[in-house]
Amino acid sequence: MEAGARQLMPAATALAHEVSGLSFDVLDGVYESLTGTANSRKVRRLRRQADDWIGGTLGKGYWEQAVFGPGFEAKVQDMAESLSASIARSVLWQVFTGRSDAMEERADRLDAQMEQQLEGRAERIEARAQALCPLVAAVAEAHDALEVRYQGQPLRLIQRSEGVQVAASVREQPQDDAVVPSR
Repeated sequence: MEAGARQLMPAATALAHEVSGLSFDVLDGVYESLTGTANSRKVRRLRRQADDWIGGTLGKGYWEQAVFGPGFEAKVQDMAESLSASIARSVLWQVFTGRSDAMEERADRLDAQMEQQLEGRAERIEARAQALCPLVAAVAEAHDALEVRYQGQPLRLIQRSEGVQVAASVREQPQDDAVVPSR
């Protein structure tokens, strides 16, 4: 189980960085189409923050579902909202100065470019994620095979979300020579 987890965490980290990179490339494209500014310092700063955050959690071998569940969504939303004032200011400026046609042209051009570039990347990311599934299943199966109890309860190193089916369920009663801590 340990070997599988040691193999899984770097792969999950790399995948998270790829997904983050793809997301920020999209955000950069949207920002450019709306503001006319490519490769924004603000977007680069947010990208660095996301990469640092991934490196500080998954990159250190730490997975906490709460960090990557609603907390992650809230963090991404906060990042996007931090750009909203800048985008709104730029859009209003372009509309009031008669440059909205240029904004629409940029949006159309970037949309076509991004769709081509991102579709292939998204497919590769999905394939890499799917390739991790057997490893996740193997780690979960090894976990489920453990018959270690702590304070009378099965030791749970992995907890699945509802609807996630990775492996067979844990046997709740100690089997044969299972280690059961004394009180």
